[in-house]
Amino acid sequence: SGGGVYAASGNVTVGQATIGNSGAANTASQDGGGIYAAGAVTLNSGAVVQSNTATRNGGGVYVNNGTFTQNAGTTIGGSSSAYGNTATQNGGGVYVTGASSSVTVNGTIQYNTATQDGGGLYAANGAVGLSSATVSDNTATNGNGGGVYAANAVTVTSSTLSGNKAENSTNGLGGGIYATGTGTTVSIDGSSSAKSILTGNKAKSGGGVYAASGNVTVGQATIGTSGAATTASH
Repeated sequence: SGGGVYAASGNVTVGQATIGNSGAANTASQDGGGIYAAGAVTLNSGAVVQSNTATRNGGGVYVNNGTFTQNAGTTIGGSSSAYGNTATQNGGGVYVTGASSSVTVNGTIQYNTATQDGGGLYAANGAVGLSSATVSDNTATNGNGGGVYAANAVTVTSSTLSGNKAENSTNGLGGGIYATGTGTTVSIDGSSSAKSILTGNKAKSGGGVYAASGNVTVGQATIGTSGAATTASH
């Protein structure tokens, strides 16, 4: 595990650095193609995690029983598929697990791919918060949650989820967000000047959001736009 960085205990903080690069990627034979940490991972402005591969989970970043914080000015993936991170199982960009885990994203998660669930982000336990974030063009090839797969509450504030795909033509659910678990809630809000936007996401059911069991609340948000609607093929 940890193709680029491996932290068996303790925390990882990345600032002005690039973990992985197109043509010279890091690869993990298990989890965390770019970063594996059994503790907190914090990405500060200037951090880029791109073009990494994990044979199991967390193509870009794998966090075991810690917090994942992605601050503004950071990128998981890149401007095209050439820079995306890839997981053979779950969490193409980021995989977070453990009872003490949580996810806060203020940066960009883009062009990552998981063969199973959570093309951009897979959160197995803790709550997920997206604030002024961009989650776009991520793909869950044979599973659910093209952008985000979450087993706990998801709060989206003044963020954009666009072009994400749950591609399984039989039962791919939640192109933008897939929320599983009993009573798991999804809240999408913003302000009059900074609405959340869900557009151009695709899935068999729930092109924008699929909540398996729980409520979805939408406030200051735009779901679909002219020429780039969120689509469900079911």
